[in-house]
Amino acid sequence: MSEETQRSRECGGQAEDVEEDSADARRMACHALREALAASGALPVGYISERGSPAITVTVPQDGAALLIPGPGRAPALDSASVLHRVLAGYGVNAQVTMVELITGPALRIALDRAQDAHRLAELVLAHLPEPHASAQRLRTVLAEADITAEEVRVVHGLISVGDISAQDARTLCDVLGAGSVEEGAELDAYSWRDVEVMASRLACMLHSDLHGGLSVTADPACTSCIDSRPHRITLGLATPAQAREIADVLQRANTPQPSAGHASGTDTAVRHSDPTTRQEV
Repeated sequence: MSEETQRSRECGGQAEDVEEDSADARRMACHALREALAASGALPVGYISERGSPAITVTVPQDGAALLIPGPGRAPALDSASVLHRVLAGYGVNAQVTMVELITGPALRIALDRAQDAHRLAELVLAHLPEPHASAQRLRTVLAEADITAEEVRVVHGLISVGDISAQDARTLCDVLGAGSVEEGAELDAYSWRDVEVMASRLACMLHSDLHGGLSVTADPACTSCIDSRPHRITLGLATPAQAREIADVLQRANTPQPSAGHASGTDTAVRHSDPTTRQEV
């Protein structure tokens, strides 16, 4: 028995004969689309076509497909391929949309004509994320801009789970936020389990002062038998959407150089974060 049975009709017709996108262009577009749909909570299953048209095909559960519609139109569940096709066409996304039946339930298969259509769809999804997904995405973006890897940021029952970050990234977070010294003038050592405990304590205090209600911060040092296979880590707990945005705002302000009053020289315009005694509040 086939894993899926195609339903009724395909909306959008056949793609025109166009010059094929390169394999690299398709991979980049597919990655962007996967990231955007994952950020929206649509949980897609997709693959890159090997040749010809369409360039990229992605299948989205029927209930998740409603997340692709911006604004008030998001609320009703999509029950037809023609609805989604019409919405996408209105935003300049060229695609054929087919209703399919998977083992897990009904779904919509979106066959995008070109890699640029996948990028347009990704941009559309990210520009109209619903809460709490919008707050989670903003936090991901600001953490990445601060060179902090937080791959576990996700929405869990309406809250935002930040998850584990490495001790090295935790030290970066301390430095950016101005909490990064064991004693005045001394740096925290990401390879010392004692300093990892200090990092967790200081981050917890700093986040508590910046957030309404604070955020749990737990040290997770590696044991002697696993230190070679994983780094020391710090686990950040669940945040409300409002708290996630507050964290993002604090990080963005702290990581943005501000001009010093009375100094025209560019050498004096950066905010100093490494020394708590010279850190400026922004």
